[in-house]
Amino acid sequence: EQGRIYSAALGRDRTPSEIADLLGGSAARRQAFNSLATNPAYINGTSDEKNDMVFDIYYDDQYRSERFKLGNTSEGDGSKYKGRGIIQITGKSNYKAVGEILGVDLVENPELVNDPQYAAAAAMAYLTLPGKDFFAKDVTQSSLAKTVGHSGGTAAAKARFDRAKELKEEMYP
Repeated sequence: EQGRIYSAALGRDRTPSEIADLLGGSAARRQAFNSLATNPAYINGTSDEKNDMVFDIYYDDQYRSERFKLGNTSEGDGSKYKGRGIIQITGKSNYKAVGEILGVDLVENPELVNDPQYAAAAAMAYLTLPGKDFFAKDVTQSSLAKTVGHSGGTAAAKARFDRAKELKEEMYP
């Protein structure tokens, strides 16, 4: 996964200004992205480190409206609880809720969402969380977008959608 930094269309990493244009949202979030241009840790960082800095801004609750808060309130939460697993579970609150269902501490061990032992169960648990109602209706790309917060459009997002649909059909024939 290249994260948010690399652009295949550009054939290079995006600049902080380009990231602000792409992911900006609020004026405060746009400013935070633009400030990366003068941050030595960003300037001298690896692609992974830069991606983590972008995730820390993008997923930070201080830049999100009440409806889209993820429970990311501490420094570094955005990259620690970035999208992982079959359907890209994102946010400390979601990792906590899914972990409680599975009986696994995903807050302390978020990488377990990628572990084959937990990946399918974590995706299914997420899709049953209150307000998601994923299994109460037909699965469409639109319903998945409403549930997980993105519609896809990329090959990876389409693959996640297809896998979620397969899991639903396996578990609820």
